[in-house]
Amino acid sequence: MQTTNALPVTKTKYFAVLYLTLLAAVTVSVCVMPSDAANHYSVQQTTLTLNGNAQTVGSRLRLTDGGPGETASAFRNTLVNVQSFTNDFSFQLTRAYGDGFTFTIQRESAAAVGRGGGGLGYSRIGLSAAVKFDLCNNAGEGLDSTGLFTNGVYPAMPASDMTGSGVNLHSGDVMNVHMTYDGRTLIWTITDPAAGAQFRTSAAVNIPSLVGANTAYVGFTAGTGSLGATQDILAWTYVPGIAVTRASQRAATPVFSPDGGTYTAPHTVTISDLTAGAKIHYTTDGSTPTASSTQYSGGILVSQTTTLNAIATASGMLNSATATSGSFNIDVPVSAPPQPTTAAARLYVLNRGPVVSIYDIDTINFPLIKRITLGTSTEEIRGVVASKVDDMMYVSYGCTAPDACTPFLMKFNLITEQIVWNKVITQGIDSPSISPDGRTLYMPTGEGDYTHSRWLVIDTVTGNVTGSIDSREDAPHNTIVNAAGTHVYMGSTRQETDGSGNNYLVEAAIPSGSIIRKIGPQLNAETRPFTIDAAERYAYIVPFGLDGFEVGDINTGHIIYKVQVQGFDQFQCHVYTTCSHGISLSPDGREIYLVDLFNNYVHVFDVTTLPETAPTKIASIRLNHDYTAAGPWVTHSRDGRFVFVGDSGDVIETASRQVVGYLQDMATTKVYTEVDFVKGAVSFTPLSRSGVAY
Repeated sequence: MQTTNALPVTKTKYFAVLYLTLLAAVTVSVCVMPSDAANHYSVQQTTLTLNGNAQTVGSRLRLTDGGPGETASAFRNTLVNVQSFTNDFSFQLTRAYGDGFTFTIQRESAAAVGRGGGGLGYSRIGLSAAVKFDLCNNAGEGLDSTGLFTNGVYPAMPASDMTGSGVNLHSGDVMNVHMTYDGRTLIWTITDPAAGAQFRTSAAVNIPSLVGANTAYVGFTAGTGSLGATQDILAWTYVPGIAVTRASQRAATPVFSPDGGTYTAPHTVTISDLTAGAKIHYTTDGSTPTASSTQYSGGILVSQTTTLNAIATASGMLNSATATSGSFNIDVPVSAPPQPTTAAARLYVLNRGPVVSIYDIDTINFPLIKRITLGTSTEEIRGVVASKVDDMMYVSYGCTAPDACTPFLMKFNLITEQIVWNKVITQGIDSPSISPDGRTLYMPTGEGDYTHSRWLVIDTVTGNVTGSIDSREDAPHNTIVNAAGTHVYMGSTRQETDGSGNNYLVEAAIPSGSIIRKIGPQLNAETRPFTIDAAERYAYIVPFGLDGFEVGDINTGHIIYKVQVQGFDQFQCHVYTTCSHGISLSPDGREIYLVDLFNNYVHVFDVTTLPETAPTKIASIRLNHDYTAAGPWVTHSRDGRFVFVGDSGDVIETASRQVVGYLQDMATTKVYTEVDFVKGAVSFTPLSRSGVAY
């Protein structure tokens, strides 16, 4: 029988140290640190109490096994001291789509288990404190978050989004967590050795006061909702100990993000510190900072060669050691001007910030040309469109509901690469489409906006909202304007406002906004991603609960076919999940490319036999890089040579139906658009980021 090694603990005669190590039989070993005999005690080996879906699989504690709607907990069945401690565990999340797990300290009982789904098996467990590791964006926290929650509250916000750190809970990597608690501050570090990434944070908390005693039950909870995950604890060591007095402690050393290095654009650097209540002071000239140096208050824009140094100060503590960033070298590449007769195809990939990554998609190695940092927002990018008329690009970013965080719309000049304006759209934002003349955006207010069914009409010159179109379908989400600019197609993720319980893809006239027809009703009452053909004969719609798509006849408004992927595992695909999500129609209108989320495939369907017969699957392409989030995307290049797979990064060549490239920055986003240039001017941009036949 093997156990993991606990972190080193200094030998002392004042207290006994309790080791809890997860073993092959999911037992907890209790040992005693060497000390003099008067203070030595021992406890016999004991077991964990497994609740709900928790089980043992070999040497692992499996909290959830990949299915939807699971709830689990596992607690040591005797009380342990929680006045101060060191806690270490390793975990692995595979097929990790939702929802997540917690490390929990609670006083209720070893059989306590809370609500599943976004409750993570913790919600409603009273007299408790829990640190979450969350895969889902339930209230604007992002798809990769951690945070401290108390007394069984719903563990959504406040939380820290770890996306920028490189720690990705969806990656499938084995990760290590190190926690320390000194009686006042809980500090935890999440490390992904495979990715070389780390995230650290802290919170001031009085755990004995929360649980109502100096001892409590310690363990884990987990939950899944409409999306599943296999959530395993691989090893666990919990070491109670004596709190160190604050006066003898040194404040934690500040941490820079990112570290120094050579960058091709100005970079915003953030500084953080794990000591509760600490103030950070820094210098930019390489000198040693003191408590009188500039106090850090937010991101520092580095636009020239600079070395940052920083210290942390905290009341009643010694100053931290000096942290140095290393040298930031800003080396902006000078791009050669385009040749007069040469056309250039580019893919603009948007990540949080916003940060724009521009890739050359004319050549099969898809080189990264440059990255442009437009801001430091940590909120999600929701949409992007551009116009060849005035060389402008529009980026919507914020939360899925307008009241969850501030919704923004940014206008960016593709030629000068400067921000024209960045406006708050108080009504909400999501994935828009633009009119062919470049003058009007049609902006949904968000798939999390359950109380509205409107698309905003926005003047692209000023960014002002000039009107709206009511689709009468709640939770506005995706948008397509037809090539002639006479119709707008609006997809929502909730039901009709009349209470019918149905959901339709809605077509409205431009500019009147009058409803022309409704296409549906959709399976399971949600319209997820969709696309249309150039002649506006058919709509290809991804609904909830189908690994496949529906075909709607736009002229009649009827669903004429339901097309399901055959021959692949459908275990995790059920009525409350988006099993496919991304869908793209080839520019010639002959083939549909479809995401298969849970199997990490893209499937290809021949649609040339419509309307006489249903589309048929003609190929299945296994991705080289698995999907990283629950909402992947696919879009064809304008020339039809390639399909770009968002939230994977893979690029598929349509002729060979093979993965032939990988765009690193596309692995963490589903938002991107093609922009083509001729003689230095924009020559082509799609009217939406959906893959429609041109």
